[in-house]
Amino acid sequence: IVDLAGVLPPTQVGGPASVDDDWGAFTPKLGVELDLGPSTMIYASATRGFKPGNSNLTFGAPVVRPEFVWAYEAGLKTRLFDDTVTASFVGFYYDYKDLQVFGIVPGQPGQVLPRFQNAAKATIKGFEAEVLARPVEGLEINLAYAYLDATYDEYFVTPAINVAGNTLPKSPKHTVQVGVQYAIDAGAFEIVPRAEYIYRSKMYFSAFERESTAQAAYSLWNARLAVRPKEGQWEVAIFGKNLSDEHYFEQVNESSDGGSGIVAAGTGAFYAAPRTYGVELSLRF
Repeated sequence: IVDLAGVLPPTQVGGPASVDDDWGAFTPKLGVELDLGPSTMIYASATRGFKPGNSNLTFGAPVVRPEFVWAYEAGLKTRLFDDTVTASFVGFYYDYKDLQVFGIVPGQPGQVLPRFQNAAKATIKGFEAEVLARPVEGLEINLAYAYLDATYDEYFVTPAINVAGNTLPKSPKHTVQVGVQYAIDAGAFEIVPRAEYIYRSKMYFSAFERESTAQAAYSLWNARLAVRPKEGQWEVAIFGKNLSDEHYFEQVNESSDGGSGIVAAGTGAFYAAPRTYGVELSLRF
């Protein structure tokens, strides 16, 4: 853990609190699929989602209201070139009301309080594309790209701080993943080397969009070498993750700073795992 503000004041949690309430909702789903041919299908759906309300551990904090979302999706799935290539594309639009979010807000002087809150409105939209190709026997190539636009439409973190228009936490606009593996025939066994590349664009960890705690765009390289019998249910593999030893934040917890944009007291950051190696033994039943 890294304390970016230089001090983590203690968080006071009071005595026991109780909530006596119940919530219910009507959550319909409408979907349609249409086959355009033997190997191509398009689809669309509209769904209303619901997350019940909840209590906060912090004594005296208000009850969190239920969260609602209308989720709209439309996409296409297809197989090409004698089924050696499969592809899927989907666009989505999620309209949230009373989105439940976790944050750190000011309490008494010198204190910060972790608690769940309701953002009034938020919108998440974007699209994803995935392609899996098997051009020759044993070779497998997968490509994936995601575009994400996730913003608060209305959210008063405190009565004085409105973060409408800011990006939702941990929502990179661009994500790319490329993987290549090849199964090598070794008699009664297969040897399968795999390499993987992952890219994520810049992202924030709270609704405040502080540049001082944002994670810049980064790339990861992973690799794996597996050995498995052609007739059997086990596999042994050695792997390496984050081979370039990229230093990046996995999580940053931030408190409100009154809108100054600087790192606030009570801000702590957790680094993701460094370069990691290991051995795996898998059994399938």
